[in-house]
Amino acid sequence: MSCSKAQEVLGAEHGSQTDIHDARKEKIDETKAWDRIKGCEHVVIAKGKKMVALTPSPENKKEILTLAMGRSGSLRAPSVLVEKTLLIGFNEPMYARYVK
Repeated sequence: MSCSKAQEVLGAEHGSQTDIHDARKEKIDETKAWDRIKGCEHVVIAKGKKMVALTPSPENKKEILTLAMGRSGSLRAPSVLVEKTLLIGFNEPMYARYVK
């Protein structure tokens, strides 16, 4: 559900600026998730109606992965790379703020 909502918000005009990954279709374990996260300047993780913005570093790797990984042990869906910011999960205020 959140992946389809993310697609709606992004729309066709953002297609070339984003890299969308539906973690429900392709499971991403912690190692692959960190490889995706560590290359970003910022990571913003939606948790319900809240969002947490962090700058990836070895010092906060555990905190980021704890927030970013789902109960199944896979990266939460969706994960969307917008320029140099990785958005994980979905809530409308987060997309309104970071997707321009």
